[in-house]
Amino acid sequence: MRIEDLAHPARFKAKLEILLALHNEALAGHLKAKAMPLQPMLDNALALGEKLAPMFSDVGYALHQRHLAGDNLLFEARTADAHLAGVVEELVEQFGIDARELDINQPVDRDQIFTTPAIEDFLDFDNKNKTVVAAPKGYGKTLLIKSKRHSYEDRAHLLIPQNIVGEARSPHHRDKATGKCH
Repeated sequence: MRIEDLAHPARFKAKLEILLALHNEALAGHLKAKAMPLQPMLDNALALGEKLAPMFSDVGYALHQRHLAGDNLLFEARTADAHLAGVVEELVEQFGIDARELDINQPVDRDQIFTTPAIEDFLDFDNKNKTVVAAPKGYGKTLLIKSKRHSYEDRAHLLIPQNIVGEARSPHHRDKATGKCH
């Protein structure tokens, strides 16, 4: 189910019926609980859909229309966004960097990082404040922390742990390429 389904009540109802049937099978069949009725859930969801309708967007279509109009496009998306991959590759040069595409051992150019006074303060080597970096997925935490680490590596002989950014590893870490533990 996708939020856009709320704009198409018949399609939304068909999907909800399937999902609710599976859910109710578990509730009534396995857990011996009362099944949930379809209609109240459908009515609530469609009412919410009407409120959300102004916020619905078809990103691929919007990018295509802007491209046809000759606009310059700056689009940040993960390369793993499969539904946009063809559109992004065809129309725009990707701006964003996915954490999975970073080589932890290579230095970060400062021009790769969006900065604000708070970010500049965080990256300042002489700043002794302890800072917690917290943000939702896609806000560049890995790139920011990697940049901070490299600024320290430029002035230090050794940082422990090495070659790890924002990732705790157990003593039995499994290598993603080989599948072996080490």
